[in-house]
Amino acid sequence: MWDVINTFVLLGTGIVVYKYTKATQYTNEINEAPLINVVFLQTNRNNGPVDGDLVIENVGHGPAYNISLEKILLENYSYRFFLDNKMLAPKERQKLKMSVRGPNNEMEASGTDLFLTRLDGQKGSRGGKDIDSKNNPAIFLVHCLGISGKKYHFVFALYSPIVFSIEMVVQFVMRGNGKITIEQARQAWDKSEVIRSSIH
Repeated sequence: MWDVINTFVLLGTGIVVYKYTKATQYTNEINEAPLINVVFLQTNRNNGPVDGDLVIENVGHGPAYNISLEKILLENYSYRFFLDNKMLAPKERQKLKMSVRGPNNEMEASGTDLFLTRLDGQKGSRGGKDIDSKNNPAIFLVHCLGISGKKYHFVFALYSPIVFSIEMVVQFVMRGNGKITIEQARQAWDKSEVIRSSIH
């Protein structure tokens, strides 16, 4: 009889230790994980064309290493946003730099104002239907590593300021583990729009 009781006590202790270990691992991951955010800071407040800076920040508790951003294609122009050192400490914020290649792969000296103009003109089609720039935002995909070497991705949608008559809108779409493609990021935005439209 004591053997049965000892077995149940050991089994119960094992379950408690396992659950405690899992909870501790989860808490450690939250404390070590970066949390990336992208914001648009408008630099001109007059009646001229909207201009400003895209800024990336780490609002998480852990550093983000090896930060990379997928290119954005607008009107046959390829935009690459980047950081010089590819790292953000917790609570750190940096202005994103930009390089642009034209339709013939030539480098273009371009500022954020031209990017925003092209973003407004971005049209497309999905499912055989024509869509305007309000329903076809630029998808901004950020990849990074956490302090433990774990891979993370963050997806944002960039909307034109001309569409909304205010500064550019940056919408957080999702955060996840591992790497994904720009197509998977676009699908995540599509799903979030279906959910959002069904709520309203």
